[in-house]
Amino acid sequence: MQKTTTRVRIAHINDTHSYFEPTTIQLDLNLENQAHKPYISVGGFARIKSRADQLKQQALEGDRSFMFLHAGDCFQGTLYFSLFKGRATQIC
Repeated sequence: MQKTTTRVRIAHINDTHSYFEPTTIQLDLNLENQAHKPYISVGGFARIKSRADQLKQQALEGDRSFMFLHAGDCFQGTLYFSLFKGRATQIC
């Protein structure tokens, strides 16, 4: 029996909390006794899909398989969940 090697690129996310659309949030960080309050852009399922597609293409060009995993906590967190109780996440 001949051994074969499979190369796989794995992309993993979690805790998206129904942030279907991108939003900006402010962090409250204390680094080396200095307060920092940067704004960051989070969420956006279209953004996640675009990046996953890019990573998949890179994997295929490198002769690798590709696996995208969402480890959970994708439902509650925004008005989408409050109004639709998870049905919006199921559609995406």
